Amino acid sequence: MACLTFSRISLGTRGATSTVLDITVRALEASKDVITTVAPVPGLSVALSVTIALLQRIQDARSNCGALVSLCAETKSLADTLEGLAKIIEAGLSEYPAGSLERMQATERVSGSSKLVDRLRTLEGELHITYAEAGTLSKRTAFGRLLHSTGDAKIITTMRDRIVAARKRFQFEEGVRTEAIVTDILSDVKEVIAALKAAEEERVLAAMSRAEEAHYLSAANAMKARLEQGTRQQALDCLEEWEEQQIADSGSQPVCVLVGEAGTGKSTIASEFSKRLQRRGRLGASFFFTRGVQDLNSPRKVFSTIAMQLARSQPALRVPVVDAAREHLKTASLQQLEHEFDDLIRKPLGTLSPSHSPIFVVIDALDECTEEDRDLVPDLLKLLLSEVALRTESPLRVLLTSRPVPHYIHDALSTSKLKPRISFINIQTFRDSVDRDIELFIRTRLVANAPSQNWYDKDTTVVLALVKKSDGLFVYARTAVDFILTDLDQSLIQERYETLMRVEGTFGLVPLDMLYCAVLENVFPLQSRVAGMHDRLKRVLKYLVALQDPKGVSPATLEKLTGMPTTESVPILNKLRSIVLFERDNVESPFRIIHATFREFLVDKSRSGEAFYVNAEQVHGRLADDCMKVVRSYLDDRWRGHTGTPEILCQLFSQGAGCLAVSPYVQYAYTFHDHHLRHAPHMQPPTLRHDPWNGRAVDPEFLPLIPTLASYMRDPDRSTTEPNHDRLLIIIDRLRQSMPAGDKFQDALSEVTANLTSANWGRMSSNFFDQRGFDLPCVVLCIVLDIHAVKCGMANEANDPTCLLIGSAATVDDRDVLSLTS
Repeated sequence: MACLTFSRISLGTRGATSTVLDITVRALEASKDVITTVAPVPGLSVALSVTIALLQRIQDARSNCGALVSLCAETKSLADTLEGLAKIIEAGLSEYPAGSLERMQATERVSGSSKLVDRLRTLEGELHITYAEAGTLSKRTAFGRLLHSTGDAKIITTMRDRIVAARKRFQFEEGVRTEAIVTDILSDVKEVIAALKAAEEERVLAAMSRAEEAHYLSAANAMKARLEQGTRQQALDCLEEWEEQQIADSGSQPVCVLVGEAGTGKSTIASEFSKRLQRRGRLGASFFFTRGVQDLNSPRKVFSTIAMQLARSQPALRVPVVDAAREHLKTASLQQLEHEFDDLIRKPLGTLSPSHSPIFVVIDALDECTEEDRDLVPDLLKLLLSEVALRTESPLRVLLTSRPVPHYIHDALSTSKLKPRISFINIQTFRDSVDRDIELFIRTRLVANAPSQNWYDKDTTVVLALVKKSDGLFVYARTAVDFILTDLDQSLIQERYETLMRVEGTFGLVPLDMLYCAVLENVFPLQSRVAGMHDRLKRVLKYLVALQDPKGVSPATLEKLTGMPTTESVPILNKLRSIVLFERDNVESPFRIIHATFREFLVDKSRSGEAFYVNAEQVHGRLADDCMKVVRSYLDDRWRGHTGTPEILCQLFSQGAGCLAVSPYVQYAYTFHDHHLRHAPHMQPPTLRHDPWNGRAVDPEFLPLIPTLASYMRDPDRSTTEPNHDRLLIIIDRLRQSMPAGDKFQDALSEVTANLTSANWGRMSSNFFDQRGFDLPCVVLCIVLDIHAVKCGMANEANDPTCLLIGSAATVDDRDVLSLTS
């Protein structure tokens, strides 16, 4: 930036004055363009222009040398002030790369600041007045300047004083310096730009496919976090010792595996350890698997979920993860594990300094992945451990928890390369302390209220008896105490205790199975069951097994979704509260199983027996049909009834039910229909087929109906003139292949296919829209949904005529088929 300087010459002559003025004007003119470029504030440029014009008029006056030099010096001082202001602005804007969006946003906010612009306008007005006064001097002849020298000196002095006053007001007015205003503006700009950047980063992270409920603090994991103070200390001490080893050195064993049988408290220990890591600022991410809960029973979203959490917990990883996610999402939101790991985990970690402090990740209950996804677990471990255990410069440290089986987890952890790098901790090592912890837990619960304390005080041996029954299983102890304390009546407490003591079983999961049987048989004794009681119980148990929302589903929502009245479900749930989370008598309270072992008990006929066994596939099939009826009914209300607009249907499929103020049962039906359908018994064996919109061979099971429709409706190329119907055609083809030859719905779907591939589609769609006011693809989708619902219902009835059916399967008849084919 050009600087204004006076030449070291005598100021006592007219020639010297002229030289000073020339130098000043030239320097200002050179500075103006630079200042305007680096500090693009409109008022600043105008103020400089007026200052230059003022000096040029003074230059034309050529009189009263001493007064003019003084005026020139003050004008130069004003120019220096403006130039200094420009430098401050330039320094603030230079923090953002030239040409970047941030630079543009910062420039707009600085130039639009009212406080700064108002001061510059005031200065500009005062300079214009001085400029007009200077005009009277420049118009005088040489004789006139001589004749009026005394008067001109007063004018010049007045001009100088006015410039001095204007500069001071500009620099410091109302107790605030202009530099401070500019500094505040730049500070505000920095905060705004940072907020905009953070919002954009959050949009990228939010676009990643992830499991929201996987974090140890999520509501789905609330029960796992119930650690009784003073218990599990030995296991936690071992974990903290491993943690400190990782902090103290490079980490010879960067992976720790906590092994224990079902119900021994692995998840509770992992949750508490995660809490302590976070308290110390060392937790990077956590993923808690949960059997039977969508997204939490599969490895498919582990890496994307961990990457998102790392971006939010580790400042040094935020930008690398966001940049990686932005590129990753250009290909697909959910890819093969290897590509996801490379894109979202390995590459961002590679940007960290080798001296970066360890980052801990906790992955709980690897063994709770579903059968269909268990083959992915070894792949997950291979990728994760190749980064953690085999790349010595990696800052990642991982705690895994699992049961001793299944073998595929043990095999993946036992390779010759990995085993020396892994620290194994077996809960059975602390068996003596486990029994003491269970004793402490039971005693603490019993003395927490007066009725149970009075019962305990009469016979303190009940605690040791319950400890022995628990056989090292924390889940047994917790469930047993919850069962005993269901009602705080001493006679009922004693009765339930005696029920548990009569149950035989001394090893493995037998105590737990016997406990679950005892709870179910005690609250629903066979001799006291009224007509239909057992059927209602079995129905609730079925929903406990198959419902997918990790936060639970309320009886009111269940009634809307399945037709089961709250008057039937609530009394059952009230009696199951020792093994089911539910707020007594509250129809709006979400209910769900407390521990995954209860779900495992119900779906294993060898454990639960005929009385309580749940065929999960049949329940999923029934729920798939229920969900489809809800979705179709919702659309029917807005389409056939003309109570809404075509945009509602498009919005529902393009953005999801969450975009509308829909009821919870509609939200559930839209979200989980496809999960239930994939697990229903009528699904055909999967075969690989070509997926035309991402170029990969895929299993039809992973082309679920509603998300595929959503993808179709969201496609920007879907139009009435040049439609892209590949996705809709795949849906129709899938339905048609599942039907026998000559089926009336097959004929209708053939007509749909013919019309979708017809060159006249645009004209047909346009005419239909004009006549009916609806988008023809939306109408076709409604018919496809209807046909799909009918087929789901038929398949369910054929597989299980005695399954719990509510009403008819769907509402499509021949008139709908004829309407479509015409």
